Amino acid sequence: MVLVVLAVIVAIVLPKFVQSSTRSKESALRNDLRQLREAINRFQNDTSRFPVQLNDLAELSAPPTCSTGSAVMPLDPSSWHGPYIGEVPDDPISGLPFAYSSNGAGAGRVTSSAVGRRALDGTPYTTW
Repeated sequence: MVLVVLAVIVAIVLPKFVQSSTRSKESALRNDLRQLREAINRFQNDTSRFPVQLNDLAELSAPPTCSTGSAVMPLDPSSWHGPYIGEVPDDPISGLPFAYSSNGAGAGRVTSSAVGRRALDGTPYTTW
């Protein structure tokens, strides 16, 4: 009888705990994406270019190159006013670096690297 009661309690509590953990990671993902996108916008406003890689946002001095969206070019250090973010976090959902593109139509776009995974609301993390 005691085992049955414990099993019922675990069956009720465990999913709530898992969802709570996922909600926390989703909140961190939203916050990280917002901060990274704001940092990319500040970098672009200052330099009229995109960072070549996300780590360029946290550099203590101007990176040597930047992206026009179609080509990598030298960066004029006088236009750089960074660092634009303290550190570049990893995606809290996948544990991997965020997906970032500095070239083509998606230049300057940062997304979750949790490819194929869906949020609690059913949307793919990569669309956030």
